[in-house]
Amino acid sequence: MIVVCTGDTSASTRQDALFSIRKPILVATMDPLWYMTADRMSLPRCFFGNKLKMMRFVLKNDNRAIMLGVDHDGNPETWEMIASFHAMGVDVWKVMHSKEAE
Repeated sequence: MIVVCTGDTSASTRQDALFSIRKPILVATMDPLWYMTADRMSLPRCFFGNKLKMMRFVLKNDNRAIMLGVDHDGNPETWEMIASFHAMGVDVWKVMHSKEAE
């Protein structure tokens, strides 16, 4: 299963969200903080610098994909990413926007 992650939230919320997904998973993201969280959890991960490349990667993969998205982080790019993956038929799981001291 591919888990696409986007949006700004606290480290503990990112970790809890990834922990809630049963393994095996591959974390795909354009966000360095989600990538580092996956790294700390020793999860397989890949980083994309381009949304189109990430979308193509998800579409060509035969496994099921879901998205963990923080839709209330105030960033229009996050909302666009969530809308794009929703339009592709990817299930979007909303993650709470949280700001705690890191």
